[in-house]
Amino acid sequence: VPSGTAQVVVAPIFDVTQATKVFAMPQSDPGGVVVRWVDVGPSANTFTIRMSGTVASDTAVAWFALG
Repeated sequence: VPSGTAQVVVAPIFDVTQATKVFAMPQSDPGGVVVRWVDVGPSANTFTIRMSGTVASDTAVAWFALG
């Protein structure tokens, strides 16, 4: 998640469907915010990791998707 933003769009190499479940965990301190939810976008074949606020610095987020 880029510094100063509260979300990042991920375009994985697999098909995203309405049934896709994504688990996400920050890999560094995002400055007091947390992962709030993940939106799946089957029509765009993407998912969006949304934080509870803007991150203080670039924050790597590990993710795992099922389905």
